[in-house]
Amino acid sequence: MIIDKDKAPLPDDPTPTEAPPSYAYALRGSSTSLATTSYSAPKFTPPTQSPPRASTSFLAPPLGSRKPSKSSSKSKGKASGRWFSFGGLSKNAKQVHATVQGLVRELVKQSPSSEFASVLASCAEACDAQGLGFSSILQDPFIEGHLPVYWAILKRPAETAKAATQVPGVEFEGDALVMALLAASSPMSAQTIAEVRLACVLNSDHGLFQRIRRRFRPFAPLSGTDEMLLSDRGVEVAGACDLVTVEEIRGDVGAFVASFDIILFQLRMRVSKTVKIEFIARGRLWYILFTTAPPNATGHRAGSWLVTLGLTDNSSPTHLDSRLLIEDAGESRSSLENPPSTPGVPHTPATPSLSLTPRISMPSIPLLSVPPPPQHPSRRSSHSKKPRPTISLRIKTGSKMLAPPVPPSSSPSEITVSLEESLLGASLQYENSSYIDSEGTLKARLEARLAKPDSDCIIC
Repeated sequence: MIIDKDKAPLPDDPTPTEAPPSYAYALRGSSTSLATTSYSAPKFTPPTQSPPRASTSFLAPPLGSRKPSKSSSKSKGKASGRWFSFGGLSKNAKQVHATVQGLVRELVKQSPSSEFASVLASCAEACDAQGLGFSSILQDPFIEGHLPVYWAILKRPAETAKAATQVPGVEFEGDALVMALLAASSPMSAQTIAEVRLACVLNSDHGLFQRIRRRFRPFAPLSGTDEMLLSDRGVEVAGACDLVTVEEIRGDVGAFVASFDIILFQLRMRVSKTVKIEFIARGRLWYILFTTAPPNATGHRAGSWLVTLGLTDNSSPTHLDSRLLIEDAGESRSSLENPPSTPGVPHTPATPSLSLTPRISMPSIPLLSVPPPPQHPSRRSSHSKKPRPTISLRIKTGSKMLAPPVPPSSSPSEITVSLEESLLGASLQYENSSYIDSEGTLKARLEARLAKPDSDCIIC
């Protein structure tokens, strides 16, 4: 209900003076189409500063740029710095709280509308006027036991949720409401992060998952050492920095191909000792972890580089048969920024991708244990056009299925193998390795199927 501020309120009128407009009224206010709506990621700021705010070109002003009303300035001193609590609320504040919840519920329930920004801005203004935290309301599971952003992810248009393009920086119209809700939910609680991850897994929406990770740092926190290594090299450290694409292969074998571009791979392994990648495939949340074996490692040489593959976040247990493939960095192949144009057809390398043939001659292997000369033998000479053989590392389950950690147990069922199990895997540790490009990026590919290992074929 809209109140004319020039008129005095009626006695005992229960309507709050700063109530947001009704949902129907808000949607009448503009005809701007969603195609003209854009969203910019909030920039990360240290915890001691004020929470990041979204920079937008929506119909309404950005949520962080509103001028407080008179009633807002009066109550600011009381409301500042405290988490919303029902205990000390006035009658008007409780009514505004209930009205805002109803508007947000209808906003998420209905088909996506281009006017959602004006509705959110109006709700935030009303909350400010009553000393309420709009962020805390959005992070309250008041819609069937879940957060508004959880339902916004699940109800995204099907064509958007299944978009094949996963290129960073690309804006999708169907992402706008999700991103706006997340931007208004700062600082994010652990429950918000968990609900967003769960919704992306339920939709098997790897594309949205990666776009959220790249935009909001809480979903992809960097270690202190990684932040130091990446910050002075022109790398965006607001969120996930490595590129990941996933292609689910048609058929009944549960096959998929996950491709990775891991920047500064060698330097991060030498300094941070670990590099972790997360991705969604076949309705499960996976992680692939590169680590350095500690001195007390069981079954692995101390200092060797290991690869671990596992499941997380309540993903269903499964058998797995897969190979991690790493091609010569000089060989021409599809980049993650230019994914294959034919859907459902993974890139086929020039060399055999599923196994190394025993006939391949490796004259440079004995030299790998010798201190590297100025031109390491792993770097093929400039006049040679023949690429090095593809590194192929088998990663498979045994008698037990791969499974995420289940409380109260904290140990997941995961698979760990050494890079040295592949013929040339150890060469990834050496400077000037032919498998690392000139910018220090490792390009790898995981070809997998969710089945018991029974042959040398991974994806037939």
